[in-house]
Amino acid sequence: MDTASHPEAPDRPAPLDVQGNLLSRLDIIPLTRSMWIAIALIIAVWIVESFDQGIVGTTVITVTKPLRVTPAQIGLYAISSTVGVAIGAWGSGPLVDRWVRRTC
Repeated sequence: MDTASHPEAPDRPAPLDVQGNLLSRLDIIPLTRSMWIAIALIIAVWIVESFDQGIVGTTVITVTKPLRVTPAQIGLYAISSTVGVAIGAWGSGPLVDRWVRRTC
């Protein structure tokens, strides 16, 4: 609905205008020191986690015979790091919201 053709329509921007305004505002907001620290921590955690996920396949092959690991134990080993990441993300989300996120 075009507001120019309907003078009684309220002055509300179209959804695309709102999205464009939010994106342009994000481009303008300066990065604070706490935001840079959060970005650095996220990058570090991402690198460590991707290394952890990549090493699981290699260690399963190496550990299986000497330790006489059963297929069920291999499955638990393979999913344990992913479950640990999920638990860590669940617990750290509220902390990030409280101390790092900017209030508008």
